[in-house]
Amino acid sequence: MQSILESHQIIGRYTQPAVLQIINQGLNPLTMPPRKVEKIILFADLVNFSTVSEILDVEDTAAMLNRFLEIASKIISDLGGEVTKFIGDCVMAYFAPELADNAMRACIFILNALREQREEAGEESPMRFLHCGFGLAQGMVIEGNMGSHVKTDYTIIGDAVNTAARLEAMTREVKKPIVLCEKIKNSLGSDWQLISVGRLLLKGKEKAIEVYYLQHELVDDFAEAIETAK
Repeated sequence: MQSILESHQIIGRYTQPAVLQIINQGLNPLTMPPRKVEKIILFADLVNFSTVSEILDVEDTAAMLNRFLEIASKIISDLGGEVTKFIGDCVMAYFAPELADNAMRACIFILNALREQREEAGEESPMRFLHCGFGLAQGMVIEGNMGSHVKTDYTIIGDAVNTAARLEAMTREVKKPIVLCEKIKNSLGSDWQLISVGRLLLKGKEKAIEVYYLQHELVDDFAEAIETAK
């Protein structure tokens, strides 16, 4: 019994909660058909990872990355989101459409936690480099098994996923850490201070979309982080 419990815990560390929920229902995740659903997609990415990893040793690089992934994953999960995968130094997650405010709170809470890490870090600590950018998009996606008989992911794909990734990349251009699309703005219920960047044509998109960034006290040092990373 102990080995079964340990195996379940190990599987839980290597996969996302959606798969475990399917298993706990007595179903085989591999047989689940894909479905079309609406999601809020969140991309969170360390802005300086490539540069920093060149000057840090392997152990410090891994420690910094793991700390970021731990902070982001816990906050996202605590607020009702689901981390679907890690892509290098990037966290890809999603929320239900009615949790738009929680998705925004996740970004703020992660920024705050990273700031605390930087303030507590010594001059030689890799944690002093922890800065992050976020892209938020909303739309219909396909959720289900993607892959081959060798390796399969239970994940989401679609235009909203691509848009969130492009919006996260836009953080470097607008020099603000949280960038979102108009659909997210319309889904938010709380009084967030959003500033329009205008209609922008994102890479891979045929039509320009209205883009916003969040104005908040936690975003002020992002421009300096970008310049440091160059």
